[in-house]
Amino acid sequence: MQVCRKLTPLLEDGIAHYILPVILIVVVAVLGGYTYSRIGRADAIVNPVYFQSSVASKCLDDWRDSTTEGTKVDLYNCNKTAAQEWTVNSNGTIENANGKCLDNWQAINKNGNPIRMYRCSATDGAQQWRVTGNVLKNPMTNKCVDDPDASTANGTQLQLFTCLGNKNQGWTAVAVAPKPGTPKPTPTPTPIPTPTPTPVSSGCSDPSGACPPTSLSGYKLAYTQEFTGTSVPSNWYTYDGVPGGETSSQGVWSSSMCKFSGGEAHFMASGITGCGMGSHANPQTYGAYFVRLKGDIEPPGHYSDIALLWPADTSWSAEIDYYEDMCPTTGICSRNAYDASVTPCPNGGCWYSKHDISNTGSSWHTYGVEWTPNGVTFLDDGKVVAQTTATLGKAANGAYVKAPNVPMVEDLQSQDLDGTPVPANTETMTVDWVAEFSYN
Repeated sequence: MQVCRKLTPLLEDGIAHYILPVILIVVVAVLGGYTYSRIGRADAIVNPVYFQSSVASKCLDDWRDSTTEGTKVDLYNCNKTAAQEWTVNSNGTIENANGKCLDNWQAINKNGNPIRMYRCSATDGAQQWRVTGNVLKNPMTNKCVDDPDASTANGTQLQLFTCLGNKNQGWTAVAVAPKPGTPKPTPTPTPIPTPTPTPVSSGCSDPSGACPPTSLSGYKLAYTQEFTGTSVPSNWYTYDGVPGGETSSQGVWSSSMCKFSGGEAHFMASGITGCGMGSHANPQTYGAYFVRLKGDIEPPGHYSDIALLWPADTSWSAEIDYYEDMCPTTGICSRNAYDASVTPCPNGGCWYSKHDISNTGSSWHTYGVEWTPNGVTFLDDGKVVAQTTATLGKAANGAYVKAPNVPMVEDLQSQDLDGTPVPANTETMTVDWVAEFSYN
C-alpha cells in the first residue's frame, strides 16, 4: 500500500512498558516526538512460514506474486511458492519473500478494510501484527486478518475484521521446508530488548506537546525549524501584498502579522490582513515534510490555513498542499497536488490529486507528506489518509498529468478567502515546528 510512510504513532505521548518474564515483547521505537508500539511474539515461529487458513486449508497469498505496492493479500491454494512465504519479524512486521509487508490499507480502523502489500516500515502501525495462537491481530485497531464469509474461493481479498475467534480468522504458521541442500535452521529465541531511555530531539522546544521527528526510514533528516526566536528565522521570509488569485478587497499579506514567541510562529490577522511566510532553507526534489500546527479560526471562519510545497524558483509549475482547511461549510480539509506544467487544464492547472479529509483543525496535529517519484502520500498524526500514484491520467491536450518533479520549498499561509474581516490581532494559526527529510 499504503500508503501513510507512514509514520503511524500509536501513542503520541505514550509510555514504554517492557514485559520481561513472558514471551510477549513490547518494543518501543521513537521518532522524535512520536512513540510507536511494535508488538510481536518471541516464541516458536521458525521463519519463513506459510500461513494456512483454518477454513479451507488454503494459504495467505501475495496475489500473483506481485511486488507492486497496494497488491491485494488473498486466499489461495497452498502451493509452496514465494508468494506464500512470510517472515514474522521481531519489529512486528510480517514480510513476504518479495520484500513487501502485510499492511492494513491506509491504516483504516474499519471492518472490511482490505489487507494489501506495501513497502515495509517498522514505524507504521498499519504493519504491526501480533501472532497470538493462530490469529494475526493488528494492535493499532485490535482487529484481525479475516477471510470474508469463510470463503474458499481462490483470489478472495482478505480483510480486517473484529476478532471473533472464528475459523475464518485462524492461520496456522507452517514452517517452510529447507531448500534442497540447505541445512534446516535451528530455532533460536528472539532476544528480549533491554529498555533504553526515550530519546528526545536535541534542543527540542515543544509547546504543542510533541517534538519534531529526527529519523524516518528511507529518508535523511535535512532541516528542522522550531521558531525559537522572536523574529523571522534565517532563510525564511514573510509575505507582503495581495495573495495570488485574490483582490485587495478579499485578502492582503503583511509581514507585521507574523509574530514569533514561545517557540511558536503566530499567524495573526486584523480585518482581511493576514500572515504568510516561505522558506529558502532546503529546496529539494522529493522528500518528506511534517508540520505541527493548529488552526485558531476554523471554517466557517473565512480564514484558510495552508501548509504547502511551492517551486523553489517561485514559478507555478507544481504545488503540493499537504494541509488546507479551505472548507468554509463542511469542515472537510483537503490534501492536493497539482501539475501545472500541463496545459490546457481546468481551473488554471491540472489536479494531480485531491483528497478531502474530515478533521478537527483547532487542536494540535502533525500533518505530513511523502513525495517520491512514485507518487504522493498524505499523513495526519502519522496515519496515512490518502495516497496517489506517479501518473493519474491525461489532460485535455493528451499530455500526462504527473507527480510534481521540480525542486520545491516549504510555505505556510493563513489567508482571508472572501474579504470577511476578523477583529484586530486575531490569531488564525499557530505553528510549533517544521521538519524536512531528503529522499534517499
